[in-house]
Amino acid sequence: MDRHWLRRFRAVGLAMALLLATGACGNGGGGGGGGGTGNYTVGGTVSGLTGTLVLRNNGADDLTITANGTFTFGTALSSGAAYSVAVKSRPAGQGCTVTSGTGIVSGGNVTAISITCSESRYVTNGQVNTIALGPDGTTYIGGSFTYVGTPTGAGVPIDASTGQRAAVFPKVLGTIAAVAADGSGGWYIGGDFTHVGGLARSNIAHVRADGTVNPSWNPGANNRVSALAKSNSTVYAGGAFTVIGGQDRNYIAAIAIDGSTGTISSWNPAADSEVLTLAVSGTTIYAGGYFENIGGEARKYIAALDASGNATNWNPNANNVVHALAVSGTTVYAGGQFTTIGGQTRWRIAALDATQNTNNATAWNPGAD
Repeated sequence: MDRHWLRRFRAVGLAMALLLATGACGNGGGGGGGGGTGNYTVGGTVSGLTGTLVLRNNGADDLTITANGTFTFGTALSSGAAYSVAVKSRPAGQGCTVTSGTGIVSGGNVTAISITCSESRYVTNGQVNTIALGPDGTTYIGGSFTYVGTPTGAGVPIDASTGQRAAVFPKVLGTIAAVAADGSGGWYIGGDFTHVGGLARSNIAHVRADGTVNPSWNPGANNRVSALAKSNSTVYAGGAFTVIGGQDRNYIAAIAIDGSTGTISSWNPAADSEVLTLAVSGTTIYAGGYFENIGGEARKYIAALDASGNATNWNPNANNVVHALAVSGTTVYAGGQFTTIGGQTRWRIAALDATQNTNNATAWNPGAD
């Protein structure tokens, strides 16, 4: 082969090598230009939900949500990719709005999308006698009502300065009989209910300051919770239950609140009937209700219990049920159906000396009829 043809073969080989290298570079560059999956997730938080919500991202990626809290779509996106989150379907009777639902992924996970759900139905506080539809689509109603608004469920926080409904509170299906502040802007609630904010809760729950239900704290009582009192890292509960948090506890129990799932402590005064009210002062827990025995001692309708769950020597010995208790310093105030308590005639309300075991009614005597 002469030198002329050798030079031509070498030129063709070099051109083919350059062509292959250029094609490879082109294919590699095309892979980074969006589309497909990537490294960053898209999500946010849901509040106020009482049923099943379906969200959709970018018209295709669906996510079903059944509880309040954080959410994350299953498909991750590359940096520079667009996201657009919308409500595909919502619970009956609720409207759900999306905030910060569109944008561009920028080198990190998207966590700021907010979904807020609220009642879209309206109810009245009286009878509706007539309904008419106007030409513009407005529905007119008439009747014996004085108020029209969205249903709230069994619990609503009230602003202390304005007296108006404050903040977001999850809908409670049932009745609330007891509340105790958690010290962080939220509430422990007890009563006779089955669901709180769309989550199954048997008669006791923790609602956090942001209006969401604590997803892990769930002791669950087998009957009504009538009384709650918080002290440090413990919530004391009284009621008609005999099992709470999976443990046998007759009418009164102590529950851990230190971020746990609602573990029941060994504290077990074991009343013989329903506890209706609780008050805490230091390490002493005062209880009132229908019981006649509690903490291992005969105590009619009112008792003081120590940190071990035993009844102390304090014994006002009421002659009928105690429904309410409050402690101020060394004075215990009691209200109920009694007519004698602390060794004195006291109609329905009394003040009792916490430092004196018997005959401890003070001179304070409003005498309710």
